Amino acid sequence: MYRISHDIQHRRFRAPMGEDEIRRWLMRFQYDQEFRNKGRRTVPFVSFCEFAGVSRYAVYDFIRRKSGLSETTRRKLTVAIEEVQAGLRWKRKPDHGYHPVRQYQRMGDVA
Repeated sequence: MYRISHDIQHRRFRAPMGEDEIRRWLMRFQYDQEFRNKGRRTVPFVSFCEFAGVSRYAVYDFIRRKSGLSETTRRKLTVAIEEVQAGLRWKRKPDHGYHPVRQYQRMGDVA
């Protein structure tokens, strides 16, 4: 599975999102129907955390406000959230695993 690489997470295009903004996005992934339906557009939480390269348990504690996030974790989650905003979704395959699927092309990407 692809994970956010070291060079991508350290790009200085923009500062990482704040904790409140990241928490809002993570809550949307869990509860908003846009991200939760069983069809083409889904963002499973475990697959998202694996893609971002962060511990899902640390993210669960963050959502429950038991702990904060380091700058590195915020940077990784920011890049992963931006990928979802650009159209990255996961689709369930016959092997019962989720695989990332790009639904929309980012502006500036070459096909």
